[in-house]
Amino acid sequence: MRMLKRLLFSIFIIQAGAILSFGQVDDCEIILNRATEQLDAGHFLGIDSLLMPCLKGGFSREQRQRAYLLLTQVYLLLDDSESAKESYLKLLRANPEFEADPSRDPIDVVYLSKKFTASPVFSLFGRLGGNASIVRVIKSLSITGENINTKYNLKVGWTVAAGVDWNITPAVSLSTEFQYSFMAYERMQTDLWSTSTTALIEKQNWVGAPILIKYSFSPDKKLVPYVYGGLGFSFLLKTTGNPTLIDRASATDEAETPSRSPDVTFEFKRNEWNRSLIVGGGVRYKWGLHYLIADLRYSFGLSNLVDYDGAVYDYSHSITNGENINNTSDPLVSSGTPVWRQAYSDDFFRMDNLYLTIGYQHQLYKPRELKKARTQSIFRKLGKKK
Repeated sequence: MRMLKRLLFSIFIIQAGAILSFGQVDDCEIILNRATEQLDAGHFLGIDSLLMPCLKGGFSREQRQRAYLLLTQVYLLLDDSESAKESYLKLLRANPEFEADPSRDPIDVVYLSKKFTASPVFSLFGRLGGNASIVRVIKSLSITGENINTKYNLKVGWTVAAGVDWNITPAVSLSTEFQYSFMAYERMQTDLWSTSTTALIEKQNWVGAPILIKYSFSPDKKLVPYVYGGLGFSFLLKTTGNPTLIDRASATDEAETPSRSPDVTFEFKRNEWNRSLIVGGGVRYKWGLHYLIADLRYSFGLSNLVDYDGAVYDYSHSITNGENINNTSDPLVSSGTPVWRQAYSDDFFRMDNLYLTIGYQHQLYKPRELKKARTQSIFRKLGKKK
């Protein structure tokens, strides 16, 4: 019973708060309408005092915009330019995308508006999605010294990224990000010793930091297409593979003797740093004051990923403090097992990557006064009306 009373009391408090809040907003709407009537009647003095209590916490965002627009008009009529500028800046903080309209707003407010902007200098974004890795062979190698039929197949991975755009102009921005990607590919080799097949799935974990120049078409529209290009720099954190040898006694023999390796580390076989050329594009969709993003990117690998020194053995396990140790140690010998037991060997290759991601861009609006006012457009519009 006591718990029921507490629950009912809590519900009562919440409802009372909602009613009081609604009442306050309703009262502030009445005050805003009264201030508008005072302005229309030519009674400018005292309007700021009338609006002040609601400006301190009673107005909604939309009401604050209307109130500061009203105060901007009042201060311009009172020839108080500094207070008019301050009010217009506060208007832009309430609605960074407000634009004065000559068909709706007084011409002196429109003229003042051209001295200000709230366009974001920086924008933050995050994206996630999938990727596919495309292997480009530089030179084919064969463990038998004979030609082998090699095929690389796509495997799907995933990517997550976060970054920042520096908006140099409304259309041009410099972009960088931190990106983490899980990537994979499959390699199949047939005609090994005429009758055998080898298979491999390699899984790689990369972090990267591309630097891009981005161009946005129609940046002031609701739907904004964009393109970009630049360079990518990435580092290989971890890579593993599981080579499998499928051995047949003859080409017509249906009996198979598969030899599958457990997942083994391939870091000693790979160059850790990769450079890439990046091109891409996408579209931003306006969602409130910010954007939803769909992005398509292609990365052309520029570096050979194979470290030939690690083609067979991981020699890092045979050196301690610059001195050679027993080269038959277990880690060294086991690192060569995929080569000798599963007939595994690498081609020299680069790797391209295709990314499809979606995300969110948060605009860091910055209301500020411009060093150079953009007033010429007003005079052109006035001239056309005449």
